[in-house]
Amino acid sequence: FPTHDGSGRLSGLLTLAALKNVAPNARPTTLIKEITCPLDKVSTIRPADPAANLLNVSDGCSEGRTLVVENGRLVGIVSPSDISRLLQRSLSGRSQAVTRGA
Repeated sequence: FPTHDGSGRLSGLLTLAALKNVAPNARPTTLIKEITCPLDKVSTIRPADPAANLLNVSDGCSEGRTLVVENGRLVGIVSPSDISRLLQRSLSGRSQAVTRGA
């Protein structure tokens, strides 16, 4: 889940794993900002960046998610499953082209 600061600026990413890792007895007093992955540790790309750039992102605390940011605004989130689907479609298209060309 993307997070924003008091000014409305994108500030980081909160993951389900981070939420689950909070000890049950600490949950009532744990603040979201304490378990949020800060923006400087989250992989980001721009909408105009090549899709191939997604293959070079680091996992870090964002669990493989990459935020798509334009002019400081969040415009999308790419997950590992999104990348997997993109690769499968790409490979599927190549195998069909090879089959047709054979």
